[in-house]
Amino acid sequence: MKKILYSFAFMLVLLCSCEKEEISNTDTQGQGESAAKPAITITVTQVTSNDILFTTNCSDTSITYYVSGMPKSKYLRESTYSADSIMGFEKSWFEFVSQSYGQPWYQIMLSQCVKGTQSYDFADFSYVMDPESDYVIYAYGINDKGERITYIYTCEVTTADMVISNNEINVNITKTYSNGVDATITTTNNDSYYISLQRKSYVDYFQGEGHTLGEMAVDLISAEISSSGTIPLLRGNQTITPAEYSCKFKNMDYYLIYFAYDQENGRRSDVHLVPFKTEAN
Repeated sequence: MKKILYSFAFMLVLLCSCEKEEISNTDTQGQGESAAKPAITITVTQVTSNDILFTTNCSDTSITYYVSGMPKSKYLRESTYSADSIMGFEKSWFEFVSQSYGQPWYQIMLSQCVKGTQSYDFADFSYVMDPESDYVIYAYGINDKGERITYIYTCEVTTADMVISNNEINVNITKTYSNGVDATITTTNNDSYYISLQRKSYVDYFQGEGHTLGEMAVDLISAEISSSGTIPLLRGNQTITPAEYSCKFKNMDYYLIYFAYDQENGRRSDVHLVPFKTEAN
């Protein structure tokens, strides 16, 4: 399947179906009867810097099918752990969830399956998206026994280019404490931005091979949404202290992390790092 590249948000209809999963070397033929006969199409209708809109359709309207999506790096990783590719990952999750509900895993999975034509926003899958990043949408049919009865149909999409903010953000750490810093932040316009204080070891992980600071930004924003349901964004000139942004560990190397961000466009600048070390006492 060809990779879909967009450098701007654009309304379109793009068919993205295949008879065999091409993003992985794993055999994706179904386990049940009449495997691979029904075809599932994935049609991308809009791509922006932080979202993907798409529809799905199964040629056999009686077939129940499962739809999801995730970053390509996660898809490639999770789909290698099972002989049944990404469904093995999904099955493990539903088996875990079923322990709390007292139902077979496949009944819970079936409750999240669909038929016919459906419309989706990638946000339905609870992923914060990053500009110019690769994602995979996938779908496959299952029967009432939890057996896969179609190929796994995949669609790889790259989000649009970053909508760059021209806000020039400057951070100056004026004093360090055992639990944080005093810092002044100056800006040149009212575009919103995000601030976080994280240990150097955390940042180093995302600066390692196979990772990016963009992934770190997604991880930070996702954690904010998971913990409070909101993203604490700042605007304009600010002064921060340990009362607002604190560190847990004394005598530890940290980074003050900042980048432009808003709800409509997602991340709007490179991720910037200002190193500091908390005091021992």
